[in-house]
Amino acid sequence: MDSLGFVGLGVMGGPQAENLARAGISPVVAYDPVPERLDAVVAAGAVAAADVADVARRADIVFLSLPGDPEVEAVLGQMLPELRAGHVVVSMGTASLALVQRMAALLAERDAVFVDAPVARGKDAAVAGTLSVMVGAEPDVLARIEAPLRAMATDISLCGPTGAGAVMKLANNVLVAQSVVAIAEVMAIVRRTGLVSAETVFDVLECGSAASFVLSNHGRKFMLPDAHGTQFPNRYMLKDVGYLLTLAASLGVDTPQARVAADTLRAACDAGLADQYFTSLMRVVDAGRGESAT
Repeated sequence: MDSLGFVGLGVMGGPQAENLARAGISPVVAYDPVPERLDAVVAAGAVAAADVADVARRADIVFLSLPGDPEVEAVLGQMLPELRAGHVVVSMGTASLALVQRMAALLAERDAVFVDAPVARGKDAAVAGTLSVMVGAEPDVLARIEAPLRAMATDISLCGPTGAGAVMKLANNVLVAQSVVAIAEVMAIVRRTGLVSAETVFDVLECGSAASFVLSNHGRKFMLPDAHGTQFPNRYMLKDVGYLLTLAASLGVDTPQARVAADTLRAACDAGLADQYFTSLMRVVDAGRGESAT
């Protein structure tokens, strides 16, 4: 039985690691530089590691839940001296395709495997263990990591070889970002007519062909009450859309709608909303992009 490790115990990684520890598949060695986060996962049954390298020494399969490329690269740099043949590192955050391919090549030099397995559905699903995971790996590698993934997710999609999971997560996030911008624009237009209440907007649209998960989840739950929190902030979504724009440019694909989403997210960051959940971009849409929205 493979021993398990987990690095990165923030908004998403914390509950994922707790669910993994509670599943009892194998002891989970965990690490985060924030002691309170580590304490919560230890309370769920995990064992605290001294640092990132300690996790790599003690675990055969290491899961990472990190914000983006710089963090993944830094953590793998600390793990690298401890990695050995057969090691599997599973990155569950959103990263660029270039980073995934570079890290996979680096680990392959040590006969280890890097898997891109980013997750979707947000904090509530992380807590409930009902995430969706988009995996880039060979089938035999997925078979090896599937049981621990099942402790954290209800839907596991093998998207293709290394990098395929990263590509699909970028596709997912840019579509969500564009949808949130569109909802924000519709809400601003309807509000200014003075003819339809905000709640009626959602009641009616959810009955028609515009109905969607984003409309009901991001729209109704966060944008209708204009209450957003901090679980996946504008600066993170801007990073992800930026990864997609870079990939699209490298492939010669023009993406005007993705650029609009990026511009709106950037305006939200500039307006003081960088650390607010990205649904808060509705405030800069309603105020006029570039104006203060706090």
